[in-house]
Amino acid sequence: QAAPDPRQRMIELEALQLSQTKEIEELLPDPEAPPESITPEQRRLLAEALANQPGASQSQVWVFGRGISVRDPDLDALRVANYILGGLFSSRLNMNLREDKGWSYGVGGNEAVYQHAVPYMISAPVQADRTGDTLVELNRQVTDFLTAKGTTKEERDRVAALFEKYNHSD
Repeated sequence: QAAPDPRQRMIELEALQLSQTKEIEELLPDPEAPPESITPEQRRLLAEALANQPGASQSQVWVFGRGISVRDPDLDALRVANYILGGLFSSRLNMNLREDKGWSYGVGGNEAVYQHAVPYMISAPVQADRTGDTLVELNRQVTDFLTAKGTTKEERDRVAALFEKYNHSD
């Protein structure tokens, strides 16, 4: 299995370093440690420590990716990937966190087209006590999607049918 993207690790560490509590500092991994050395359990504990708000019933998890240029020839491929991963009710992320696990009312992905860039975002409102588990699961699913579990023919055909239906000009 491929190692996690080091840019993602940098973002995670920067977010974690925003907190100055002793509990968080004790949980932070060594910045020199290779990304694959951070276990899912460590990620879960860090997420829970950051998100632990006594009495809260829900957390809002946002994951942002750098994305691509608006001129990138792969923009349409990113759109297709979004529909499969997070852009539809039937997307992988929503089916997993809402339908299979019951941790969320709805998880969504979005490729936001701005003037020069197209960042990728995932939004996941989840049960507060499942915040850490959600971060681990989102990381696993995105990593799997980008490496070993890509897209299936069935998923691509479903998205192609949607494009045909909504982009058909008569």
